[in-house]
Amino acid sequence: ANKNSKLQTEFGSFHVWWGEEMVKEGVGYPTKDWGIWPRKEKVLEHFQFAAEQYGLLPHIRFNCNVANIDTIGGKKDHGRYYMLGVQSLTDSGKSDQVPCSVIYNFPGSMTKNRIIDYPGEDEFDGHIGYGMNDDCPYEHLEGNTLAILGNGAFAVENARTAIEYGATKVYMVTRRKNLASP
Repeated sequence: ANKNSKLQTEFGSFHVWWGEEMVKEGVGYPTKDWGIWPRKEKVLEHFQFAAEQYGLLPHIRFNCNVANIDTIGGKKDHGRYYMLGVQSLTDSGKSDQVPCSVIYNFPGSMTKNRIIDYPGEDEFDGHIGYGMNDDCPYEHLEGNTLAILGNGAFAVENARTAIEYGATKVYMVTRRKNLASP
């Protein structure tokens, strides 16, 4: 949600080293400086460390676009696989052919956000921020009253951040009557 977002799940449900190896000496990470609900940068640091330790980095492609997919082999062939045409988003001339047998898609925050224009926004004399993809107006929080539209995890996360940054009052505005649902 924002640069101060904290993981909103229990430690063991996402942690790579959850289980027997966690109690052994020498695991080394993330037992140091690791809170119950770590912030975004700590979670990313953890995943980077785990990917390095388990040898995953050579098999992962970041900042790229799958330009085409060719299916090699018939539906019932034991050796069937996909050949991906992968283009770099950072090096315009670089492209690769990557054979793979399984495709996972993790779009993350690359999905298109739903931005709604509400009647009267252009006449409103205050700041309007969307509170997603690190778009949190930190400089406008202290001493102000805020309204956050929504009742999901990111709405709750932004309410917490606003309070931590000194907002005097935060209202959560929702269409539903049920409790906020982080």
